[in-house]
Amino acid sequence: MLSKRKKIFILSGMLTLLVATAVVNVLINNSLKAVSGGGGQANFFDGLRTERSATRSETVLYYDSIINSASATEAERAAALTEKSALIATGEKETIIEALVKSMGFTECFVTLGANVNVIVKTAEMLTDAEVARILSDTMRESGKPATSIRVIPVE
Repeated sequence: MLSKRKKIFILSGMLTLLVATAVVNVLINNSLKAVSGGGGQANFFDGLRTERSATRSETVLYYDSIINSASATEAERAAALTEKSALIATGEKETIIEALVKSMGFTECFVTLGANVNVIVKTAEMLTDAEVARILSDTMRESGKPATSIRVIPVE
């Protein structure tokens, strides 16, 4: 049986892997876009959402297995429930920020929240200073992160 410290370490590691997976996925897709000439944006954003959804589902299943485990202590169950709630809250914040950005007239947007916030926006032209300022403002308000922790990434 794993000790409480090991389980907390594992839970923290899984959350870190979730964020790392999203960032690596974005970097790989940006590289593929540069090689392919920018086609298939629907697949780019759909792929990001699919990967995020799959990773989150696996993480939630892991937390549920701890919560429902007969061998888990109450502290372990509470920690798993807290982490699961935080993961769900993060997903809700990402969805809200994506909707706010899309309401500005952008057709696609993908947001990852972690230590930093990445806001990937589909745009045919360079973003104006006013658009970036509004995206930053909305993202700061919803995520609680400072502007220095937020990256707005335009893709064509």
